[in-house]
Amino acid sequence: MDQPTSEELEKMLYTTSKTENEMHNCGFAINDKHIISFRNGRHSHLKRGDMLQLYNLSDVDVNFKVKVANNSTVYDVMVFEVTEGDIPHFPKERGFPYPGKEYYQVGIDHQRKPLWRKGVITEKKDGYYVGQSNGATGNAGEPLFDTTGQLLGMTIGEQNPHDVADHFRYIVSTDMILGAGDVVIGKTKHVTECEECLRRKRFSSEWEE
Repeated sequence: MDQPTSEELEKMLYTTSKTENEMHNCGFAINDKHIISFRNGRHSHLKRGDMLQLYNLSDVDVNFKVKVANNSTVYDVMVFEVTEGDIPHFPKERGFPYPGKEYYQVGIDHQRKPLWRKGVITEKKDGYYVGQSNGATGNAGEPLFDTTGQLLGMTIGEQNPHDVADHFRYIVSTDMILGAGDVVIGKTKHVTECEECLRRKRFSSEWEE
């Protein structure tokens, strides 16, 4: 992945923290109205309707008041919806993971800087994908992209949902996030009524009522 592409993708990252904080939970914009992160672990106390502030990784002056719009313990996904304004940077297209597919995973280090890892999808297991990133798994809520910048999915769980080695990471695909989270990729105003109905039907039983 070239530097201009990676720099553009880093603008999609958000945290619940400013520079002075020690912990930097990762989230990323999926469209102009929603930010995706993990559900379990440090976000497990949040429930639907809770309000908080999210800060852009590249520029803390770009920040949004958001509410928890949806979440799933099963898929370890949380959806934040901005209450005012539009998110300026988000992925335009989704990619499709498969065993053997290489990816670039971006997270946030302890100094609140972007941290990139290169990895490969090793298998699909029980509805999840399994990835290996050069012996370093990263943290939950980190997006994965292909070489062109298409969104492949997100790392999940502080603990693996199934029995795999510590240096592997479970991943939910972009399609799983979009279908289960009732969100779209790209501009929300381009969604048709038919697409919205289909999305609500998929995986609805897994989401918090």
